Amino acid sequence: MITVHINPADSQEDYLRCLNRVFGDWGDAEKYFWYFGRQTVFPNPDVLVLKNGDQLLAGSGVSYRRIRFPNGGEAVIGIMSGSWTLPEARGQGCFTRIIEESIQLTAQKGGAMLIAFVTEDNAS
Repeated sequence: MITVHINPADSQEDYLRCLNRVFGDWGDAEKYFWYFGRQTVFPNPDVLVLKNGDQLLAGSGVSYRRIRFPNGGEAVIGIMSGSWTLPEARGQGCFTRIIEESIQLTAQKGGAMLIAFVTEDNAS
């Protein structure tokens, strides 16, 4: 059974290991902190992982920012960052589940939308 874990305690090392496995050399603890740990004027970032029992399958971070539209309106948005799915977990709907959970997290923090960026050669 696949379960979702939001901001799991002591997950940084495992999360980084998986990110670096999927992306080759994503970064170190300092980069992880910059994306997912530092305090800003916006809501704190969230980290979520999917597990099957104790086995990690996929994960993503959601950072929050305020944007301004051309008409002058503003909104809080969620930005998916550092998203990954382990090769052996692909094709099981993990990324779809991560997107759905990220939309809910963004809405809970008053966000109007969720955005993400991806490279054309991204395996996930």
